[in-house]
Amino acid sequence: MLKKTYASLVLILLLLPLLAAAELPNTVFVLYDASTKEPVSEVLLNVEMNGESKQYYIEKGKDLILNLESGDYDFKILANRAGTSGYDYYSRFSLSVSDAPQIKVVYLYPIGSVYGTVKDSLDNVISGAELNFECDEAFPVEYPKTSDSFGSFSLDAVPIGKCQVSAMYGKNIGTGMIEITKGSKSEINIKLDHSRVTDGFSYLWIVVVMLVLGGLGYYFRKKIFSQGEGKEYPTTPKETSEVNETKIGEDLPAKFGQRGQDLIKTLRDNEKKIVLFLAEQEKPVHLSLIHYKIGLSKGSLSRNIDSLESKNIIETHMEGKVRKIKLSEWFVG
Repeated sequence: MLKKTYASLVLILLLLPLLAAAELPNTVFVLYDASTKEPVSEVLLNVEMNGESKQYYIEKGKDLILNLESGDYDFKILANRAGTSGYDYYSRFSLSVSDAPQIKVVYLYPIGSVYGTVKDSLDNVISGAELNFECDEAFPVEYPKTSDSFGSFSLDAVPIGKCQVSAMYGKNIGTGMIEITKGSKSEINIKLDHSRVTDGFSYLWIVVVMLVLGGLGYYFRKKIFSQGEGKEYPTTPKETSEVNETKIGEDLPAKFGQRGQDLIKTLRDNEKKIVLFLAEQEKPVHLSLIHYKIGLSKGSLSRNIDSLESKNIIETHMEGKVRKIKLSEWFVG
């Protein structure tokens, strides 16, 4: 028996240095709800100490107990209860730790989380939009200043209550309102009052209009040129009209036979002008040349041409897409 007692004492003496060197907790954090002053437990804590994060689960009725080296610490604590979509509590504080054990009462503020997106009126996401938050301030919050490259922003800890978020990009601004509730992860979409590419569309429309006008100009120039192939314009419409008017009452061209001389007396003035002009031409002419020389409107010219053709006084034929006109052999002969 004596030998056993002696052996036990020796063993204890050998273990005493090891027991003395063992690390023992020196800091106890007692957690309370800042709004209700009730203890907080059964939560998963994300504890950030001087930039280094660790997680701890606090059982019911328990406290957060840590063994910390001596020094100054900046703490950021986010607490999450099971079953909620976002964080439920938040606290941030500084603490000096020494070798002496201490108890620290930590008040956790009820919070919610927010995720948001900034878009223009065409639903394009806007990166680099300036953000402004007007929220209930139960504690200081570092809000994001701009939207990221995906046009989004997020906050893990926002005080519960109403929160107005504004976004500005250039001269365009949009505002959204959201209700922050404890433990919720809310989403807000801010739409600017004008499109991000409004200015670009202005220039684009100018280019489109210029192209359309240019295309129409090209089309009509091509049409006029194709209609006027082989045209000769020795005089102006006014001058020719005056010449024709003088010729109507004078002797008829020698190329008219008796039939032509008889029929022309029965024609209206505009029909006579057309017939006399055609009598001066060596070859079939285009309708646009008659319009240019005589000065009749297109509608009046078309009606008189149809009338003369129905009387077999003129003949028309197509050369490609061009309509050519001349006096009929029947009328001249």
